[in-house]
Amino acid sequence: MFTGELGTAEDYKREFQDTPFGLLVRKIAKLEYEAAIVAFSEFINDQSLSQVQIVFVKKVIDYIVQNSYIANISELTKLPFDKP
Repeated sequence: MFTGELGTAEDYKREFQDTPFGLLVRKIAKLEYEAAIVAFSEFINDQSLSQVQIVFVKKVIDYIVQNSYIANISELTKLPFDKP
């Protein structure tokens, strides 16, 4: 649709550079916090996670809800992830 009905592949490249389509959709549509919690609920409720690990997972969810994705795994070594 983006490269047919709404424009050409060149138009898409000019507007969004090398952004993959799925990432563009995530940036536009965002992720609802409740949907993320539901998606991660089995993982979060797994009794093998410690409280610190659960807090970390929730920080990751918060970050993704706010920013759509984690562009670089090195983000996980920076605030707010670097402090328990």
